[in-house]
Amino acid sequence: MKTQTVRFRLYRLIGEAIREQRRNGGTRLTQQELADSTGGKIRRSTLANIEVGKQQISLYQLYLVAAALGVQPTELLPRRELALGEENDLLTRLSDELSPGARKWAGRVMTKAAQPEIRKEKSTDAESGTD
Repeated sequence: MKTQTVRFRLYRLIGEAIREQRRNGGTRLTQQELADSTGGKIRRSTLANIEVGKQQISLYQLYLVAAALGVQPTELLPRRELALGEENDLLTRLSDELSPGARKWAGRVMTKAAQPEIRKEKSTDAESGTD
């Protein structure tokens, strides 16, 4: 896999994790509120671009965003296998045995697995009946 493709995937996945945490995490912030929570060090437009993978987030910005969201920076990082495309390589090897519909479903499942902490919290809330 090309380095540029891996890099794009990594930044897109980080952006998706930030957006998911911002929208559905404990804080539920707008982009502007999150930008304001960084003490003005990150603009709303920058966050918008980061969330869709158009702009690369620096390590410093990752820490600022994580602090504003009340999470550890590592909670915004995808698993190595997903970021580097290793899971997709496995899916490709196994896909000869799958129907096109099953292949598409498996790809969606693996993509969503990039954010296990967020998913665990939601399932725990659903099981306990709290929301």
